[in-house]
Amino acid sequence: MFTALDNFDFNLLSDTDFKEDSVREVIIHPILRELGYSESGLNRIVRSRSLSHPFVKTGSGEREIRIVPDYLLLSANKPAWILDAKSPGQTITSGGNVEQTYFYAMHPEIRSHYFALCNGREFAVFERDRSDMALYFHVSEINHYWNRLYELLSPKGFEPGTMSPQSHLENESCERDHAFYARVKPLPQITELLRQSKKRHYGVHPYFTRQVWNVVQEYVKNFSRPNDIVLDPFGGTGVTAIEAIVLKRRAIHIDTLYVK
Repeated sequence: MFTALDNFDFNLLSDTDFKEDSVREVIIHPILRELGYSESGLNRIVRSRSLSHPFVKTGSGEREIRIVPDYLLLSANKPAWILDAKSPGQTITSGGNVEQTYFYAMHPEIRSHYFALCNGREFAVFERDRSDMALYFHVSEINHYWNRLYELLSPKGFEPGTMSPQSHLENESCERDHAFYARVKPLPQITELLRQSKKRHYGVHPYFTRQVWNVVQEYVKNFSRPNDIVLDPFGGTGVTAIEAIVLKRRAIHIDTLYVK
């Protein structure tokens, strides 16, 4: 169980002063330490190692291009995986940031099987030879994914003879299910209402009971787990279903036909 971020207020990620350096120190560093990496020893955190790009040179003089991954993680003193930090507003599931980190991972001095990105809100793990993500989760829900993350990226996962990681979360017993729901508590009052947040919307069609998306998201996170089914029998604009899908839940949306 990962507890280092239990008291962290994830609303701080919306603060313009919470940038990439904050993501590194407040979010990423505790995760790496808990996985089993440190600044010294055989399982080491190497920050900002400068590497010569093996494929790109410029000009007739073939000037070297240097690339600098944020984190190179060593297991038994050998490159294990790459992690790149981004600010909370940056995309880490597709596009240029993923391509950049992929190039770090395929460098001849590294050749890591896994590479990952974290922007404080999300954590995405990729396999170098596959286009889909090996693991993705919202950092606020890291406890649901900790076993899987540990299996994939801790030093123990790279030991010789280690079996290919398989998620134990898919095979949780009924006892663990009951234990989770027994611990669920009502949410405290939500005071920050993100009505005009950029790139967010209330739902899929106009409706007279539009709900603030971040309030709905907090309730979905609190009362369900990834891969649970979230049912909204009075779905309206569809915001509940949308937020459930964003949080890796399954969703059932029911509503009567709205006739003006």
